[in-house]
Amino acid sequence: MNIENQRSKIGQLPGSITYTGEDSSNEINIELFTYNEDSCVHEKLESIDELKLKDDGNKRWIKVIGLNNAEIIKKIGEKLDLDDLILEDIVNTNHTPKVEFHSNFLFLLTKILYFEEKKTCVKVEHMSFVLYKNLLISFQEYENDVFDYRQRILKEEDSFIRKRKIDYLLYSLVDSIVDEYFLVTIGIEDKIEELEIDVLEEHDKEHIYGVYQLRKELSLLKRLIWPVEGAIKVIIREESKFNQDSIKYFKEIHDNLIQLMDFINMDREVIIGIFDLYLSNNDNKMNKTMQTLTVVATIFTPMTFLTGVYGMNFKYMPELYFKYSYPIFWIIAAFNIILLYRYYRKKGWI
Repeated sequence: MNIENQRSKIGQLPGSITYTGEDSSNEINIELFTYNEDSCVHEKLESIDELKLKDDGNKRWIKVIGLNNAEIIKKIGEKLDLDDLILEDIVNTNHTPKVEFHSNFLFLLTKILYFEEKKTCVKVEHMSFVLYKNLLISFQEYENDVFDYRQRILKEEDSFIRKRKIDYLLYSLVDSIVDEYFLVTIGIEDKIEELEIDVLEEHDKEHIYGVYQLRKELSLLKRLIWPVEGAIKVIIREESKFNQDSIKYFKEIHDNLIQLMDFINMDREVIIGIFDLYLSNNDNKMNKTMQTLTVVATIFTPMTFLTGVYGMNFKYMPELYFKYSYPIFWIIAAFNIILLYRYYRKKGWI
C-alpha cells in the first residue's frame, strides 16, 4: 500500500479520481481487439478519441495499461459513460476486490499477484473489468504477460474464445489471473520447504525472520484472494445476467479459489509447525548446553570436595606430612574423572 498516496485521498469528495499506486510514469497504453467468429483485429490506439464504438455485431476488448494519468482515465470514462465512482475504484489501488451489477454493465475489481522469489514477497497489481453487452474494458496497473496466452488464442484461426459471447472472454482473463495465484502459492510453498530444511539442519535467527516473512505474505494472500472468491460467488448467483455456458466456467474458478484458500490455510499451519520446530530446537539446544555444564560440574565435584577438605590447614591431619600425599591426590582425582566420564558416556549424556 502506498501510504502517502492514500493519505492524499483523505478529505476528497466521493468520485475524486486519484491514483494511489506506485507507478511514477505518466503513460497509458490502450489496445483494442475487435473480433468475431471469423477474425480478430488487434490495434494500438494513440488516444481514446480514436476508439469508434459501433453496434456492428463485433465484440471488442479494450485493454488499458496504466492508471496514473487521471485525465486520460476521465476521458475513457466519458467515452464509455462510466460513473466517477467507478473510475475512482479503478484507480484506487488500495480498494479490495468486489463486483457490482449496474443497469447495462458489470464492474469487477480484482488483483493480479506475483511472487518475487529473491525478496520473498507477493507483488500486488490493481486490476478491474467493465463488461457491457459486446464490449469488455480491462484496466491494469502495469504492463505484464498475464494475458499473453489468451491474446494468442484470441488471434488463432480456429479460436474457441471468438465463438463464444463476450462474458466468456471475461472468464478467460479472470482464469489467467487465478492461474497466477496458484503460481504464487507454489512459490511460497517452495520457500516453506527450504526454510523447513534449514531449521532442521541448523539453528539461526535468520530462519525465524523467514518464518515471519512467509507468514505475513500468506496473510496478505488470504486477505486478497478471499474477496475475489466472494465476488465470483456473487457472479454465479446472478446467473440470469450471464450466458449459462459461461456460468459453469465461473463455477470452476470459484472451486479453484476455494482450493487455493485450503492450500493457504494448510501452508499457514506448516509455518506454525516450523515456528514450533524452531522453538523446540532452541529449547533442546539450551537443554543440551545445561546438561553438558551439569556433567562437567559433576565430574569436578570430587576434586572440589578433596581440595576443600585438605585446604582447611588443620594442624593434625596425618595425610599432610605423608611423602606421597600429593601424587595420591591426583591419582584419586583422575580415577574419579575417568569413572564418571565413562558412566556418563554409557548413559549417553555426553
